[in-house]
Amino acid sequence: MTKMLQYVDEMRARLSEVATTEQTLIRALDQALTQVDQELLADVRDLTLAHEARRVAILTELQGLASRIGAFPVTAECAAPAIERAPELTSQPPPLPGALPESFDAVRAGDWRQAVSNIKDDLDTYFGRSVEH
Repeated sequence: MTKMLQYVDEMRARLSEVATTEQTLIRALDQALTQVDQELLADVRDLTLAHEARRVAILTELQGLASRIGAFPVTAECAAPAIERAPELTSQPPPLPGALPESFDAVRAGDWRQAVSNIKDDLDTYFGRSVEH
C-alpha cells in the first residue's frame, strides 16, 4: 500500500509539472498572439490612413474638375461688364416649354402604351432610324 501512495504522489508531481509547463506555454502563446494582434491592428490603421489620404486626393481632384467643367477663361475686362448687366432675379421662374396648364384637371390621362410608342417614335426620328410599328 505504501508503494501505491508513492506512485500516486509521483503521478501528482508529474501532473503538477505538466500543468505548470502547459500554463507557461499558454502564457507564451497569449503573448505571441497579443503581439501579432497589435501588429495587425497597426497595419490596418496604416492601411486605413493611406486609403483615406488617397480618397481625399481623389475627392480634391474631382472637386477641382467639377469646378472647371463648363468654365471658360475670362479676362478681367470681360468679367466686369457681364457682372454689371446681370439680369435681376424674379420671384417666379419662367415657365418651362410644354409645361402643364394651370389646371391639372384639364389634362386627361392617356394610354401609357401609346405614350411609350410616341417616345420611341420621337427617339427614332431624332436618331434618324426608320419607324417600324
